[in-house]
Amino acid sequence: VPAMMLRFVAYIITHSYFKIEIHGQEKLPLKSGALLVANHFSLMDPFLVVAAAPRMLRFVMDRKIYEYPLWNWLMKRLNMIPVGGRLDAAEREEFNKVCQQEVNSNHVLCIFPEGQISRIGHLLEFKKGIEHIAKGIEVPIIPIMIKGERGTLLSFDIGSSKPVINWFKSFRRKITIEIGDPVAATSKAPELRQKMQILNAKAFKRRIRKYHSLPY
Repeated sequence: VPAMMLRFVAYIITHSYFKIEIHGQEKLPLKSGALLVANHFSLMDPFLVVAAAPRMLRFVMDRKIYEYPLWNWLMKRLNMIPVGGRLDAAEREEFNKVCQQEVNSNHVLCIFPEGQISRIGHLLEFKKGIEHIAKGIEVPIIPIMIKGERGTLLSFDIGSSKPVINWFKSFRRKITIEIGDPVAATSKAPELRQKMQILNAKAFKRRIRKYHSLPY
């Protein structure tokens, strides 16, 4: 029930606050498992991914946030997977097994492979951890590009250490969510990042297409 409620609330909030265009939603599986990888420019990203997916999702999240007493009970019921900043070999292996078990059990898991929110306006390097998780999964990896977040609520301006908190600045801002074709689980981190860059270009082309039809 909490997971269903979160998806409903996320859909209402994101579609009311932003103007969201979703492309490629049919590429997300309705019953089988999948590993989603998405770019990370804002604290709103999980809500946007939830709003774009027709499934209940699980997320990998920072352990400090997961264990915060105010919402730890909810994170557990939402089947979030906590991960610490520094893991020894045994902890890393256990974390990978938990992620693999989720997707191989026909659940959809979403990971932000950059490992942190970008504060430079571009994609960061994809961490190798995504490769270790993918080694033990039997489902495809699906890239998701979220375009148009920079400068919106809870995103970070270039070089800033504090998120944007002006609620009215980005009200009804257009957000484009581009869902790519499934790729093999054997794909390396740089390959996944390249796929994301291609989606970035497609989303950018969609966003400026209307301006090409306007007279100078």
